[in-house]
Amino acid sequence: MIKLAVFDLDDTLLTPQKTLPQQTIDAITKLKDQGTQLAIATGRNYEMAKPFAQMLGIEGPIICDNGALIKTVKTGESLQKRFVDKSAQSYVIDYALKHNHLFIVYTTEGLFTPSQQRIDVYESWNERFPSSPTTLILSNDITKMKRMDAYKIVTVIEDPDVLKKVYSTFKTIDNAHATQSSRNFIDIVEKDVNKGAGIKFLMEYYQVSPQEILVFGDSDNDSEMLALAEHSYAMKNATKAAKHYAKHITDKNAVEGGVRDTLKQYYLNSD
Repeated sequence: MIKLAVFDLDDTLLTPQKTLPQQTIDAITKLKDQGTQLAIATGRNYEMAKPFAQMLGIEGPIICDNGALIKTVKTGESLQKRFVDKSAQSYVIDYALKHNHLFIVYTTEGLFTPSQQRIDVYESWNERFPSSPTTLILSNDITKMKRMDAYKIVTVIEDPDVLKKVYSTFKTIDNAHATQSSRNFIDIVEKDVNKGAGIKFLMEYYQVSPQEILVFGDSDNDSEMLALAEHSYAMKNATKAAKHYAKHITDKNAVEGGVRDTLKQYYLNSD
């Protein structure tokens, strides 16, 4: 029996328009009605994950910031906080500034960046979900950003060749973990932080084994949790790394309803 199902959000559950289709909600809700606990594991911060968790009826802990923060939906209690090593934080910020890469520091006080490039993304979010606003602070105080407790640092790079080079560079940082969370995002978190470690936390929380966990993901930052779970699915649209570590690959991509159809085919009881 599947006792815990964990879902990535972007390019796994969500459409390109960042919406959660009702048919997907219905399928996951039926899984919950069968007695399966639900969770989300995402690179997003808590505020930008919570509304989707609520749509799925999740009240327990969700994995945010690639595992740096684990927080319950119903009470807002933080069960785990892990911060980027300050020397790694300083290195990534200096590198981004030197090479003119957009970066955002995800801290306990909000999201900090010296650039206005993505401010419209967060303003749009706050308009759509006023009950779960996220705080983006424009700041040129680089010294402060290097010293703040940060769950993660995101660099946004549109050129795939440049991103590949930066990704390789960041992977050599000894006291941090670099992972790609989307087509143009590189995330830096604390060395031992990843979604797989977050899943291990939930395993203890819910007293379940890897054989009782179902996981869906699509990107490099899903690799550790896909490798851990016995029932793991990389989306048809997933990265090579995600597909390598997953036990299975969905027949359809996220837009086509790959999660929904996989649940219906293998995990939902027939009426």
